[in-house]
Amino acid sequence: MRLRAAVALGCLLTARGQLPQVLEEAMDHVHPRARAELETFFAPGGPHASFKVRVEEGCIGGAFPVYDWKKLVPVDAKWGLESLIAARLHQSKWFAADADNALVAFRPHTGERSLLTKCRLKLERDFPGKQFWFAAATDRGRCCDGGQLRDPGLLNHHFLVTSGERRRGAWLFREHNTKHAWRAPATRDTAPRLRCFDPSMDVALPPPAFVRGLYRKRDITRDLRAANATRRFLAVHAEGGVAPPEYDLRRALTERWAPDWWANARNRSWAGHPDLLIRKALGRAEHGEALFASKYCLVVEGYAPWTPRLSEAVGAGCVPAILSPALLPPFAGVLRWRDFAVLLRPADIGNLPAVLASHDHARLHANLLKVRRLLSFIATGPVNDDDALPLIVFEMWRRSRRRREFLEGTATALAAPAAAPAGVHSTATEPLKVAFACEADGTSCAYAVRGARWNCSRRTKMACGCAKE
Repeated sequence: MRLRAAVALGCLLTARGQLPQVLEEAMDHVHPRARAELETFFAPGGPHASFKVRVEEGCIGGAFPVYDWKKLVPVDAKWGLESLIAARLHQSKWFAADADNALVAFRPHTGERSLLTKCRLKLERDFPGKQFWFAAATDRGRCCDGGQLRDPGLLNHHFLVTSGERRRGAWLFREHNTKHAWRAPATRDTAPRLRCFDPSMDVALPPPAFVRGLYRKRDITRDLRAANATRRFLAVHAEGGVAPPEYDLRRALTERWAPDWWANARNRSWAGHPDLLIRKALGRAEHGEALFASKYCLVVEGYAPWTPRLSEAVGAGCVPAILSPALLPPFAGVLRWRDFAVLLRPADIGNLPAVLASHDHARLHANLLKVRRLLSFIATGPVNDDDALPLIVFEMWRRSRRRREFLEGTATALAAPAAAPAGVHSTATEPLKVAFACEADGTSCAYAVRGARWNCSRRTKMACGCAKE
């Protein structure tokens, strides 16, 4: 019996020994099925040796002048995914100019959102029947920022996005409003209930942002501070200086716990909670320091389910306390998030200190340190398999094996069942064939969903307007 156990342990160690160290450290917090697939992928002579990805440059009129992250990111780092992934893949061992799998070099956040549809149409003309990977750093991936499906044709392709959304659960739509641009009241009635994210096709990634830290190599001093579990605050959160109506959960936290909220400031008997650093607003430097001084960092949805605050928390070694009902966390099909994060419900806001105190912070923090590098990006220097990239490539391999056949003008969407009550938005989904047609300039798409015809057009750079015909 001891010999058999020793042999089994030896086989396990041999299999794990082939994994990149960044994955080896995290294997105790990986789902069992994904663990077996990871060991298969990275085994000697396994799929990792032959799986290659090329960078398709047809949508940008030729090659990037230099595959340099610093030169490719035109805006805030949180939108840099679309350039970062292409640049790092191009420099990695998984790049091959003639590979069958292709990541589209594209920067949809820098121009009109209609460019994404125009790019798809061009690629499907040039490569009929082929599926592509898009890295789209927009609020809702293949959807408009309000959650309306802009182009059903994009459902036939894979997406690498920060905006992972659950296959079942709350439906999150934002109504386009001319007066307030895309910052309009939350609504549930502006589009057919088709999911923006398909876990069987797409990969949810961590946002590439942490207190301006992406523009330098990993900071050893910062890493040591993150590993220190001695923290004086129970939790930190700032609603933010901009507070549109969509920030309803952030506002609920502010109204209940923030002493700098005007309603609380007028109530002299209101004392808040001494262990919570929750404010209406915090300065950039103060917020950055607070991440290292807090046990838990609240990660709360705003306009969209995702927020770069998740990566800020992980980078600081602050256990994420996620309050975003629609969010599917990064790599959720691989990592067991409950091992190193707290998943909150809106009902927990009123009793937040007790809810957080009921968790074993020491255990969560220790586990977070083991997976932390898998939720980060190293943007400069050689590609050494010590950040999220090996796991991204593994997830691309998993999904590339399950190719979805499609015909021109049709797509498969995840939709609410036909029998689901119209007012119920927390529900399961089922595959549904959708027929569609898009304008050649990418400005609008018409599609049919269970007999109802919809037309969605890009009214502004970021927003869609969808209406029944």
